[in-house]
Amino acid sequence: MIQEYLVATDTEDALKLKRNKNKSVFYAGGTEINRLHSNVDAKVAISL
Repeated sequence: MIQEYLVATDTEDALKLKRNKNKSVFYAGGTEINRLHSNVDAKVAISL
């Protein structure tokens, strides 16, 4: 389940956030993120 939601200012910022956050995923649609029984095990979502 997502516990933190970050908004990247640009592509470089998104990549920096991804490198520095454990269990993070890029959020671009999010059909699998937080879906019941999803295999996505993320704690941080980074909005594109």
